[in-house]
Amino acid sequence: RLAGAPPGLAAHTRHPWVVATDRLTGAGWSATLSHEEAYVATSPGTPWSRLSPHRRQNLILFGALAALVATAAGAVAGGRALRRRHA
Repeated sequence: RLAGAPPGLAAHTRHPWVVATDRLTGAGWSATLSHEEAYVATSPGTPWSRLSPHRRQNLILFGALAALVATAAGAVAGGRALRRRHA
């Protein structure tokens, strides 16, 4: 695996090939996408990146609220256990 390289680029390093762009354009070929656009179009992305910003925000807020509730419940349970031990 290449450090810092997206997983989709691994095939390009295993099977490298080069075609001169001047020869391609001379033959009448023209690119419809840039390199970046082609990579984005063919990369599946992560499940997180496929979510809308609104949905991501809702999930983060729900996770933060769940962590807050769990922390509060743990503090209450810990406080009750301490009172029982000292009573």
